[in-house]
Amino acid sequence: MEESGRHRLRIGLALVGLVGLASAYRSLLTLGPRYGIETGAEYWLFVPNDRAPAVILLLSAWLAWRRWPRLKVVPVQTASTWGIAFALGLGVLSSAWAIRVGADDLQAISLISNLVGLVLLRWGMPGLRTMWLPIAFLVFCLPIPAPLLVSVLWELRLITAEYTGWLLYMIGVPSLISGDQIVRAAQTFQVIEGCSGLRSAETLTMLVVLLVDLFGRRGLHAALLLLSAPFVAFALNGIRVLTLVMNPHSEIIAVHSLQGVAILLVGLLCVYALDGALAWVFNNSGEFTSKIQDSFPPVPRRALSPNAALGTLLGVALLTTAAGLLPAWQAPRPGKSLDALTRVALGELAYDEIKPEPYFLGRTHFRDSIHRDYATSPAPVEVFIGSADLRDRRTSIVSRITSFPGTGWRLLQTEHIDLTPEGPRAAALVFEKGTQRRLVYHWLIGVGDLASESLRSFLGFERSGLRRLHGQLAVRLSTLFPNNPLGARRAAERVDAMYEKLEPVLRAASWPTPRAAPQPPG
Repeated sequence: MEESGRHRLRIGLALVGLVGLASAYRSLLTLGPRYGIETGAEYWLFVPNDRAPAVILLLSAWLAWRRWPRLKVVPVQTASTWGIAFALGLGVLSSAWAIRVGADDLQAISLISNLVGLVLLRWGMPGLRTMWLPIAFLVFCLPIPAPLLVSVLWELRLITAEYTGWLLYMIGVPSLISGDQIVRAAQTFQVIEGCSGLRSAETLTMLVVLLVDLFGRRGLHAALLLLSAPFVAFALNGIRVLTLVMNPHSEIIAVHSLQGVAILLVGLLCVYALDGALAWVFNNSGEFTSKIQDSFPPVPRRALSPNAALGTLLGVALLTTAAGLLPAWQAPRPGKSLDALTRVALGELAYDEIKPEPYFLGRTHFRDSIHRDYATSPAPVEVFIGSADLRDRRTSIVSRITSFPGTGWRLLQTEHIDLTPEGPRAAALVFEKGTQRRLVYHWLIGVGDLASESLRSFLGFERSGLRRLHGQLAVRLSTLFPNNPLGARRAAERVDAMYEKLEPVLRAASWPTPRAAPQPPG
């Protein structure tokens, strides 16, 4: 009777530990950062990086439930102590870091690490070989780093516009592709981020993972199915955009969502058809016949005592929950505004404010920006300066989109120039829109390569003591010019003159921390 009481006590404490872990990851039990059930379908399926972690957790639990009968026959054993300690330690520390930098999505790393550690603790490597897919599926909870995301999204928007234009040409519908716009006689359609196809590719890939597991596909067969998902999704996304262009009611959100869901289902049917063809090629019946228990050693290695395993579980639950009590990092106050700096540099030079174009920049947001047409002779010079909000992990300025004057402009020519011998290296670009031509000088200040920027954004370094002291700026100076050599030369002179006036502004704005600001020459 005494032994039975101890057994029930251990079960109760184990449940307390599991509930504690679930409470520590309560931020993942959501349908997304901004959306609820009412608007969910459109955003979960098509808006890039708008995760629904609760849905992913549910699908992961379903994958784990399918493996539970196989896991029950795994002998009780434990893996290397160092491996378990590393996995559980990473789980606790990554949870603390996620709370500290205010990046709740990074708790998915903590959840994955803790699950790996607990499976190794209870069932060893055979258990991890059984449960690796449900655990790995949680990677879909993690966001794509903002610098990589905004760069890919802009390129996909341009490719989607060209692809849709080709589809229109194939069915005999006249159209003109100008940058991110599809121009027809009756209307102009702008390809926005939701039409890029990236989210559709992610969603279809998740569905294909479930299909591969459900049908028991393995090896090359499974790899080909998974590799096909993004290509099928992108190909069908072009057809989706085509239907939106041709449908006069496409702006109605319900119609927009239904078209997207229909295309997604067609994509799943295409992958299913490919699966059937591959099953015939590989002579695979598709039966789920894996017998992982055959690979188990006849004698288990070693197992922790019940008390030690329970103590480890409770300790991990306590530490992970305690990490949620850490105070979030407080951002310092920003420096002077770009408006104040430019007013000093340009004095009373007249200008007109340029209103932002809706949907064009998408996730490319700025902490502070100016966008103005300054009255210079013989033509105005457009000045755009945008300061990155490095504290916002959902946005970035690392994208070619900041070089485009706006929606509908088509890039004709690119070269790189040094604005001054000691100054920045800029891209000199020529854009065309209708009968207009525009010379653009574009460069980024304080920005590293895409890989380093993506890593820093993903880990939330700019929301911690590891933040950079300097800021990041996107600068675009441009002016219209007639299509002749003299007009192009005079346009370059106007832009060069504007840069000379703005150079002190850019220097001050890129070093907003007074104690780290470089001294001006003289």
